[in-house]
Amino acid sequence: MAGPRWVALGLAIAVLVHLTGLNTAIYYVPTILGGSGMTAAGGIRGAVLVGLCNVAATVVTIVLLDRVGRRKTMIGGLLVMAVAAIGIAVAQPLGHTGAPTAALLCVFIMAGAVGPAAVFWVYIAEIYPAGARGVLMSLATAAHWGTDFVVATTFLPLVQELSLGGAFGVYAAISAASALALARWMPETRGRLLL
Repeated sequence: MAGPRWVALGLAIAVLVHLTGLNTAIYYVPTILGGSGMTAAGGIRGAVLVGLCNVAATVVTIVLLDRVGRRKTMIGGLLVMAVAAIGIAVAQPLGHTGAPTAALLCVFIMAGAVGPAAVFWVYIAEIYPAGARGVLMSLATAAHWGTDFVVATTFLPLVQELSLGGAFGVYAAISAASALALARWMPETRGRLLL
C-alpha cells in the first residue's frame, strides 16, 4: 500500500475532514447558535452541550471502529453530517431556530467525530508502509491542519456572503460528495496487518 494512489487517498481524506466544516462548527458554536436566535448565555450552554456530544461520540467511535470497519464508519459519518447540515441550512430562514440548530449541530459534530475525524487518524496509519509511514503521516497531518486553518478563517466571510444556512449548505454538499467519492475509492483496512 505505498503507491501514489495511497498517498493521494491519505491526503484527500486529510483535507476532506475539514472541508466538511466539522472543526469550524466546533470553533464557532456560540456564533452559529447566536445567528440562529439564541442569547449569548444560550449560545454558551449550547457550546457545552456540543462539547458533551463530542465526548459521547468518542465512546461510540471506540465501539464502532473495529466492529463496523473504517470504510462504513467514514461514509456513514459523512452521510449523517450531510443530512444534519442540510437540516441546519433549511432551518435558518425560518428564524429563531436556536434549539433545533443546537440539536442538529450536535448530530453534525457527533457524526463527524465518529466518522471522518476518528477514521482519518487510524486509516493513514494503516495505509502507509512502515518505511515511509512517518513521512507520509506527517505530510497528511500538515495537509489536515492546513485545511483546518483555511476553512476556519474563511467561515465568517462565507457566512457573510452566503448566510449561515448557505454556509451549511456548502458543508452538506461537500460531505455528501466526499461520501460518494470514498464509496468508490476507499478500501476497507480493518483486520489487515500493518506493513
